[in-house]
Amino acid sequence: MKQIALFIMIAIVSLSSCSNEELIDSAINGTESKNEYKPVVFGTYIEKAVSSRAVNNSTTTLSAKNGFGVFAFNSSEADIKDISPNFMYNQKVASTNKGDSWNYSPVKYWPTSSSSMENQNSFFAYAPYVDSSVNSEGITSITSNSSLGAPKLTFTNSSNVENTIDLLWAVSKESGKALKDMTSLNSNGEVNFNFRHALARLSLNIQGVFNSNSNENIADGNKITIENITISGSFPSNGTLNLDNEIAYTPQWENTNGETVFNINNNQIAENIRDGGDCKGTDSISGVTNITTNLLANTSDNKERYLTFIPSKGNLTISITYWLTTKDSNLAGGYFRVKNNAEKTISNMTLEAGKNYSINVLLGMSGIQFDSNVAEWDTTIAE
Repeated sequence: MKQIALFIMIAIVSLSSCSNEELIDSAINGTESKNEYKPVVFGTYIEKAVSSRAVNNSTTTLSAKNGFGVFAFNSSEADIKDISPNFMYNQKVASTNKGDSWNYSPVKYWPTSSSSMENQNSFFAYAPYVDSSVNSEGITSITSNSSLGAPKLTFTNSSNVENTIDLLWAVSKESGKALKDMTSLNSNGEVNFNFRHALARLSLNIQGVFNSNSNENIADGNKITIENITISGSFPSNGTLNLDNEIAYTPQWENTNGETVFNINNNQIAENIRDGGDCKGTDSISGVTNITTNLLANTSDNKERYLTFIPSKGNLTISITYWLTTKDSNLAGGYFRVKNNAEKTISNMTLEAGKNYSINVLLGMSGIQFDSNVAEWDTTIAE
């Protein structure tokens, strides 16, 4: 029997440039306060999709219902590092109309002091919003309301692909850093956040290459099905995200540690290529063909499933267990099945925040090769 080897191709998908961003204005209500007290109003800049040649150009969602969390400091003459968030602390801001307007309670008003220094406020934000209780994965904790300095989030990457999140943090569209020293005059009362991806994203696809001609399909009577996949590597699984990033448009990760492992079980494999456990269990599925398809099953709301990584450089190992089932009427059971394992390590791989790495697993007859291209990763707002 011919041995089936493993090919892997990598496609890198980056965020769109600032020139492609769309400003979505939002307000607490449709009219501006007529007295000297102006409410603090929030809006969001969302990356807008542009045409590309991406292998994978699906979007992630800033959930309007879950919303985002805001920290605010009335800095006056003090440096933020010397004070705690005294204006807003993990304030939930959400929307009921897909981000056309963002609402929160209690509504806060801009300081009205005649001193420009006393009127200054600094804002930090992240998404998706979580309350301040401790979670076991995702955003596991937030600095307390009495902690001095810019807010920080501790994060643990889930090993379960069903629980990965798109962690976002907010910056100024113009500076790429936190929105600091704002007044009601220089902002017209509005605080507009440009949300950025704090993690790298990885998507998995699979295609069969059964001859030198990539258009040729597997021989009649044969079928390849996937039992499970393990993705592991020297990329950190834990870290602290400082919302006051020093490098423009770059998330500031601190105290990273651990190693990331994703154990993708049979139920999390796409149904059309998932191994059924026995010969007859594979009859109703197509198996791996010469057409590229997603390796992972979609989410419960039918969106593409993906993995996330804290950005860093390391080695990434992909292990796949799969079956080759051959129909043979001469056999008592009518089938012959062989279990195979394939593994490949990608060395010194750099995963950058805001980029989507699409790994294409090619099951073929010989050799291992890599390829990559770059396209856009887009963020949208949805209920």
